[in-house]
Amino acid sequence: MGIQYLATVNEEVYALISKRIRILALTLGACFCLLGYGMGQLQSGVSVSNSGTISFKRSYICGNYNSTHYYAQNKVTGNYELISTDATQTISYAVSKLTSGRTWQETVLLKGTFSIGTTITLSQGKVLLDCRQATLTSTASILLDVRSSNVTILGGHWIGQTGCATAIQTGGSNAINCMIDGLEVTNFNGGLPGAIVIGSGSSNTTIQNCLMHDNDENYCINILQGANWVINCHLYNANTHTGRTPGIMINQGTGYNHIVNCEFDQLYNHAVYSDGGSTAIGHNVITGCKFHDFLGGNGAACQIKTQNNEIYDNDIWNWTASYAFSIYSELSGYAANDNDIHHNTFTNCLYAVVLGHSTSGHSPTSRNLVHDNVFTGCTYAITLSAGNSPALVDDTKIYYNDFHNCPTPFYSMPTDALNLVQNTVIAYNYFNASVPSNIVTRLQSYANTMSYQNTRFPPNTATLAMANFNYSNITNPASWYYVAPRA
Repeated sequence: MGIQYLATVNEEVYALISKRIRILALTLGACFCLLGYGMGQLQSGVSVSNSGTISFKRSYICGNYNSTHYYAQNKVTGNYELISTDATQTISYAVSKLTSGRTWQETVLLKGTFSIGTTITLSQGKVLLDCRQATLTSTASILLDVRSSNVTILGGHWIGQTGCATAIQTGGSNAINCMIDGLEVTNFNGGLPGAIVIGSGSSNTTIQNCLMHDNDENYCINILQGANWVINCHLYNANTHTGRTPGIMINQGTGYNHIVNCEFDQLYNHAVYSDGGSTAIGHNVITGCKFHDFLGGNGAACQIKTQNNEIYDNDIWNWTASYAFSIYSELSGYAANDNDIHHNTFTNCLYAVVLGHSTSGHSPTSRNLVHDNVFTGCTYAITLSAGNSPALVDDTKIYYNDFHNCPTPFYSMPTDALNLVQNTVIAYNYFNASVPSNIVTRLQSYANTMSYQNTRFPPNTATLAMANFNYSNITNPASWYYVAPRA
């Protein structure tokens, strides 16, 4: 009896323990499932703050419900909160439903094809508009008007239709620290407002990794205000156009812009234009860019009418229909002074670097540096041109440049008054051939111009490529005219 009782008790205890183990296993499994679900939710819209409280990060998807309707879906709840025939209304609704007062950036994802008939005004900040899976076509004059800060616009194919000249405009007092990244922008035509406009009130905008092409009679990028960055963008024409197709316009109200690693080709007007004026800021940097295969018209690779710009490490080739770099003070109050043009390569250019302007220069163009550049096969490598106006081309330094097969390394327009080119220093340049005597004679006609130690390429550095003249003042390092020997 005792033995049977003990056996019965042992069986019950074993059963109880087994049951509890199963319950514990189920509980742990449920906990892991909940944890996994919670982690998934954290990735898609839930964050745990430092105090341990949970806050929901809202995000929305806007897409095509069918051929005529759009939807706005709450990505956290999965609910379709709006179905509309109006794409602008749908996108605006999704943006308006993002977390109020947020300190983080929340996403509205666009999927499909959107036909925009009225401007989307983005007045909320901290929004990521992800258009990488979208095509946006627009007949509104402005497709997207950004009026707030910390906005990112990512990807998408943006296509202008009749009546639409601008894809994106930033502006208002709070359009700060915005980014436009990875867009293809095409067919925004007419009126020169710009396919992308960095407008009044904007600052610190970055435009990067964008393809912008065939925006006829329109700037690709028009910068009106702020210090901004344009990085790794390609601006070009894929089709034949008859109108102007300029690249980047930098207006006088903006300065300290950086244009970095961009490519400009097959344009019909200025690739980069820094416009002057009495309030112009200048101080822009253009570096690492490629300018090539200019199609025609009165357009320069870089048209500079402001001061203290640095243009370096750029490649320019097949710019045969106009000036490559044109630097001059056009009107009264303009100051294309103190610019530094260095370490660029110019290949197969008609006019490579032009300082001053024979027909419309009305203010001095002064203290510009042209050094450490390589000119190859350029018909007129460096032109100093004051025309017959009272606008001097003054205090120019040309040094450490290499000239290969350039028949006219230095040039002035036939109608120029040569005495208006003053205080020019030409020193320590290398040439693959002697400079023709008629060019040297013309240089000597400039006022107070000096030449020294311009030689043939190594190992013939002891052989002068052009005679030294007027160089008695070169030994004073404190003098503007002093140039140290090549290292």
